[in-house]
Amino acid sequence: MSRSCAVCEHPNISRWEICSRIERTRGRDGGFPSFVSIKRDLQDEYGVNTSVTGLKQHVEDHVEMPAAGACLLRAQLYDESFDSVVEEVSQDVSPIELIEFLPDRPLTEAEVGTIASHPEIDAIHGEPLTTWYSTIPDDFEDDIHAFWIETGYEIISFSLYIGEFSQWDQYTASMNADQEIRWEQMEIRKKEDLVDRGMMYRNDYLHVPEQKPEETETPAFSEEARADTEDWFTDRAVQPSSAVMEREFAGGQPLSMDAVRDLSTEELVQQLRGFGVEISKETFQEEVEGFYSASELADHWWEVYSVTAVGYDEDFIWMAAVVLWERLVPDAVSSEQLDRMMQDGYDLRDEGKTVEACNLWLEVWKHLKERFTEEMTSIRDAEQVFSGLQSLYNWCQDVEMELGNAGRQDDSAFHEKRIEYCREFCELFPETYTLIIQNMRSAVAVSLFDLGRVNEGEAGFEALVSEYPDFVWGYTKWGDKYWQNQHHDEIPLDYGKAEEIYQRALSNDIDEPDVVRKRLKKLETERENRDSEET
Repeated sequence: MSRSCAVCEHPNISRWEICSRIERTRGRDGGFPSFVSIKRDLQDEYGVNTSVTGLKQHVEDHVEMPAAGACLLRAQLYDESFDSVVEEVSQDVSPIELIEFLPDRPLTEAEVGTIASHPEIDAIHGEPLTTWYSTIPDDFEDDIHAFWIETGYEIISFSLYIGEFSQWDQYTASMNADQEIRWEQMEIRKKEDLVDRGMMYRNDYLHVPEQKPEETETPAFSEEARADTEDWFTDRAVQPSSAVMEREFAGGQPLSMDAVRDLSTEELVQQLRGFGVEISKETFQEEVEGFYSASELADHWWEVYSVTAVGYDEDFIWMAAVVLWERLVPDAVSSEQLDRMMQDGYDLRDEGKTVEACNLWLEVWKHLKERFTEEMTSIRDAEQVFSGLQSLYNWCQDVEMELGNAGRQDDSAFHEKRIEYCREFCELFPETYTLIIQNMRSAVAVSLFDLGRVNEGEAGFEALVSEYPDFVWGYTKWGDKYWQNQHHDEIPLDYGKAEEIYQRALSNDIDEPDVVRKRLKKLETERENRDSEET
């Protein structure tokens, strides 16, 4: 299961919106972005609960935007001139990715040439389309998209909006050997079927004179601004690092957590006080009370103190909170520490150290349980007490799977731990998404079988399929234990028992009957082969 975060999972937050918010917080002069402000805005507008760390990691992992794209965005936000974004985009990207970088203005001849030379683009077209194809029906002349390209037998249409980026659509066109489009009414949809009102038409896409280099103003940091940034790091003995995030559109370099950790506790407190956060070593423990994460504590400081930090100085506030929490309140595990333990667990798993990963994750689970309340009846409810790079919704399922792997690979004691964990989960969060509950209960029954406690495993599967008679995996995992997933000597080889369970599944209205039919076919083949060998 891939790692995710609250920002990734929200359907209405696109990478373009994140980039736009970053550039807006940088301002017209191109200063440092405020991830603290962006975090607050996302929480206020979308109810997204994330940390500054999580937001930055989302940008690092998912928001791929070259400098050209950032400059285009700034040009749109501040009515500046930028030419030419298309020429700076690698031809390694697909046509669909390429059109995402088209400027919100008519294309220049050089840009048209760049697009035309793309190895996957066969032709480019702009309005008025009758200039290109006289065969276009008159009824559609004013309704075709403003810009589109041919790539193979696909047409990618590109719509421009005032104040927005773009929207594209894709459909198949019929072509003859000469690549002349034979327009058919069903293949060309009118714009009201594809886009909202307000589409901005361009009649001169291919007839725009080139801008002279001196007329182009590409946003950039001044040498004075860069010097000020370098002085900040030098004065504080903190060196910028690309390990946290490296984005050309951000300008400058962000702080490194390792560099902040190099500062003494006294230096951290002194610098915080210099930014207006009136705390001391003695009062910090009181400050922590009522908060789960250092990021939340830092947000609180912004609300109650007159914080003067700007730009990447803002990052110092929450980074210092993380480090001071670790040093001054070691018994209270913060969300940042739990998040790091989670990620370390994934790294261990990826290295094949499943047992070590599970031990670390069970430690995380122990701390998380202290935060859960009776009002939290689903794992989604529990997200309110933890925000990290991984959602609890996904991580909890990964824990179940890796506990099973650890039990089979190394130590049967992990089957016991898996049983305990899954039962706790179902008891704590009975209103979690049904499939997760089904998988957790199925995992309990499987582990009972793997421990040789066949009767208890039978009872577990029986209760599961009785409550969820359409749950196909309850039957398949049950039947599998008798012929292809026997992990204990106490489990007899019994083709007949397995077939009986599979047939029982087919007698019910299960959701994926083909899964069971394939099992039956494979079972019969193996049984025949075994009989032949014995004969």
